Amino acid sequence: MPSHDKGEKPNIEKLQVFGCSAYVHIPQVVYKDKMSPKSELIIYIGIALEGHGNIFMCSPGNIVFTAVHTEFIEKLFLCCTMRNRQQ
Repeated sequence: MPSHDKGEKPNIEKLQVFGCSAYVHIPQVVYKDKMSPKSELIIYIGIALEGHGNIFMCSPGNIVFTAVHTEFIEKLFLCCTMRNRQQ
């Protein structure tokens, strides 16, 4: 049961800016060789329902997935920069 149901204030330390960019760790089983990138810049869209990890969207193909190891860049919004490139 979440802590705010007991009259306590919810913990907001894990909240991030919706739609901001984040570098997400790519597991070793996914990269092709030693020179492949170890992380990818993608879009943050929320906290996972289980409370463990965050939900992200990868723009090419709009793939939605959950990841734990991330570094947020709250001042960069990929959706805005991609839209500007298309115009």
